[in-house]
Amino acid sequence: PEDILRGNNALHAIISAMHAHPELEKLQEICLTALWHLSTKSEQYKRDISQHCDTILASMQEHMASGIVQEKGIITIWSVASSFPQHTEIGLMGIRAIINGAMAHIDDLNLQMETTGCLQALAANSTNKEPIRAGGAIDMIVAAMWVHFTSSALQATACSALTNIAICSDTNGVINTSPEVIDVIISAMKKFPTDEPLQKQACVLLRNFT
Repeated sequence: PEDILRGNNALHAIISAMHAHPELEKLQEICLTALWHLSTKSEQYKRDISQHCDTILASMQEHMASGIVQEKGIITIWSVASSFPQHTEIGLMGIRAIINGAMAHIDDLNLQMETTGCLQALAANSTNKEPIRAGGAIDMIVAAMWVHFTSSALQATACSALTNIAICSDTNGVINTSPEVIDVIISAMKKFPTDEPLQKQACVLLRNFT
């Protein structure tokens, strides 16, 4: 039960274990899985975990080859950022850890879905937008769209993420885009002409670029 976990300071114990044994891949996988489970228990746990994103990202950077570490790290940060974007600030090094992890497992559709969803949530915090752009998120998303071109769900999620990333909060404008980005959006729309969520999100994105 949540009260027992909180009363015994389970979160502190998990984070301490991650700090004490950063080199142990299996332990990091278990700890990140536990953090994700805690993040689903309550909004308070999400708020508390948001203070430890640096620990999660350090684990992802250290264990880049582990798909489990990447997945559990991403979905935990996504869970936190979706509820508390204002408390989830990720610097450039953290964004690069996320992007590098996704690129290392570019063939993993689930991880690409989770990463694009996470980036969309993180981009809701204006402080994260520039690190996300500078860290290569747009190129990563475009690569994922091409690799998983037969997945309409990935195409729609990617367009949603690009929409959030592209908008400049200060000016309410959008960043300059490249022909490669426009090309993959149009190609996805042609591939899935009857997919309403994808068509809608792609049109929103194209509207913002015009």
